[in-house]
Amino acid sequence: METFETMLRRLRGSMSLRELATTAHCGKSHVADLEQGRRNPSPDMALALDRALGAGGRLAALARPIRGRAVVTDAPADMLEPSGATIEALRRVLDAHDLPTEGAVRSLHQLSAAVHRAVWLRLQARYAALGRLLPPLIVELHEAFRRHDGQGRRQVAGMLVQSYRAADAIADKLGLVDLSARLIGMMAAMALESGDEALIATTAYVRAELFFASGAHEEGRRMLVRAADRLDLGAGVAATAAYGSLQMRAAVFAARDANLDEARGHASEALGVARTLPEAIYLGTSFGPSAVRIHQITTAVDAGDPDDALRRAAQWRPGNDVPAERRSHYFVDVARAWADTGQPDQALSSLLDARAIAPEHIRPHPDVGRLLGTGVMEPLRHDLRWRELNRWVRGPATVL
Repeated sequence: METFETMLRRLRGSMSLRELATTAHCGKSHVADLEQGRRNPSPDMALALDRALGAGGRLAALARPIRGRAVVTDAPADMLEPSGATIEALRRVLDAHDLPTEGAVRSLHQLSAAVHRAVWLRLQARYAALGRLLPPLIVELHEAFRRHDGQGRRQVAGMLVQSYRAADAIADKLGLVDLSARLIGMMAAMALESGDEALIATTAYVRAELFFASGAHEEGRRMLVRAADRLDLGAGVAATAAYGSLQMRAAVFAARDANLDEARGHASEALGVARTLPEAIYLGTSFGPSAVRIHQITTAVDAGDPDDALRRAAQWRPGNDVPAERRSHYFVDVARAWADTGQPDQALSSLLDARAIAPEHIRPHPDVGRLLGTGVMEPLRHDLRWRELNRWVRGPATVL
C-alpha cells in the first residue's frame, strides 16, 4: 500500500523541492523531511501539498489517521505535535477574534504579568507550557481590546502583539507556515493599533520567518532594511534595539544569498548598536553583544565559512543569561560548522549540548534532522549517542 511519503515523492517527480515548497507555502527542508518520513504531515500541510500537486485529495487522505485509531509518536509527554489539541485551540481562538464573550477580564496589570510569562516561556523554548497558557489568555486579551479605549486599548494591542508572537513561535517550530503567516498578519495589525514604532519594527523581524521559509532571501533582507530605515534611533532604547535586531537578521539573509559584503555590513552595523546597549530583552527580542555574536556564527556558516564560525566559537560561548532558545541556536550552528569541516564527533557533541538546553526547540529543528542524516555522520551510525538522538529526533509514528 502506498504511503504518504512514497506518493509525495512520486507526484513531485521532476519538480524541485524548492518549487513544491514555494507553491505549498512551506520550507524546502520541511518537504524533504516529509518525503523521507522524518516528520508527520499536519492536516493543513497535507492539504496544501495535495493542492500544489493536483492530487485531488488522494495525498491528503493518506495523512489522516485510521478511524477509531490514534497515531502516536515516541515524543516526550511535554512535546507539541502539529495536529494536537493546542494547535486546534489556537486556530479556534483566532477564528473567533472579533466575537464578544461574556467572560471576566483581569486588570491590565494582571494581563501584563500573564503576557510577560508567555514571553519568558517562548524565549526559554517551553512550547508545551506556552501552548497551554496562550489560548485562554488570547481570548481574554481580545475581550480586553474591545472593552478599552485610548491608552488602555493601545496597551492591550501591544500585549496581543506579544501573545501572537508567542503563538507564532509554536507554529514556526512545527512547520505550520499557514498558521504562522496568519499570526504575523494579526501581529502587524495590532502593532499599528499600538502606535509604537519599535513594536511595528519588531513585527518585521518576526515576518522574516516567512521569507526564510520560502527561500526569498533578498526580498527578506530588503524588507528588514526598509523597516530599519523607518526607525528614529533618537526615540529611545527600544527603537535602537529594534534597529540592531533588524540589521542582525538582515546579515543572515545576505549570507544565505552569498552576498558577503552586505552580510558583513549588516553584522557590523548590528554590533555597533549592540555595544551601546546592555544585553536584555527588548519588546520580546533578545538583543545585545551576545545575541549579535550568535548571529555572526550563523552568518559565517550560511556564508560557507565554517572555519570562521569555529574560530568565533572557540573564543566565546553564551552564558546562562542568554535565553535557552538563542543558546540552543548557537550550538546547532556550531554543530553545522563541525559537520561542514568533516568532524562528526564534535558535531554530535554540539547537538547534544543544544538538546540539553532546549529539547522542545531542538526536536523539530530542521537543521538537526538534516545533520543527523548527512554522510559526514556516517562513522557514528553505531555510536549509541547518535542512535539515541536520531531516534528521539525522528520519532517515527506508529499506528495503534
